[in-house]
Amino acid sequence: MRLYEDINLDETESFERVITEDMVKHFAEISGDNNPLHLDEEFAKTTQFKSRIVHGALLSSLISATLFKFAGTGAIYSSQEVRFLRPVYLGDKVVVTVKVMSKEVKRRNGIVHLYAKCVNSQGKIVLDGKSEIIAPRREA
Repeated sequence: MRLYEDINLDETESFERVITEDMVKHFAEISGDNNPLHLDEEFAKTTQFKSRIVHGALLSSLISATLFKFAGTGAIYSSQEVRFLRPVYLGDKVVVTVKVMSKEVKRRNGIVHLYAKCVNSQGKIVLDGKSEIIAPRREA
């Protein structure tokens, strides 16, 4: 567990994952998002993407995994705002990076504001946004 006081401005953490067929299928089952754009290659070929694309929410969920790696147990993921900039395809490796932008104490809680981005196999940003965690404090 990391404490608020031990988190530094400009600190970063990354997490990478190759997006697989199983991940997309399981995410569709869990979320109920059965859009054929994610699940049906023949349908996806008729779209502007020309192939199946990964659920945006699956990508944004990888930010949560990165934040856990960064802050550990005890931290609470309190907000997320993302923009989907490019499609991600099955088989793409995605690298998620979070960076501490600012910190503040609100009502005894240690609030950490982070920039988050996902980069695809070609080095292009496919998602970016802001996240916020509540980190446990030494003095709380």
